[in-house]
Amino acid sequence: MPSERPEAALIREIEALLLDLRARLDSRAGEAVDDVVAADELFVLAGDLEAVLRGASEHLHALRARLDQAARQN
Repeated sequence: MPSERPEAALIREIEALLLDLRARLDSRAGEAVDDVVAADELFVLAGDLEAVLRGASEHLHALRARLDQAARQN
């Protein structure tokens, strides 16, 4: 069996982390239904995570645009 490319392994790890993160956030959201403090903390955490993930997504989008532009020029 051929070895897995490092990029494919990284993508699988990121997907697993995101699934785990979703499960944890959903669990905490269920627990925070009647707890205003917990709900507020989760709201802040979700905002922080959204900013981090948006930044990563925007970076990847810009990287792909640069690579596409470079390929078109060559």
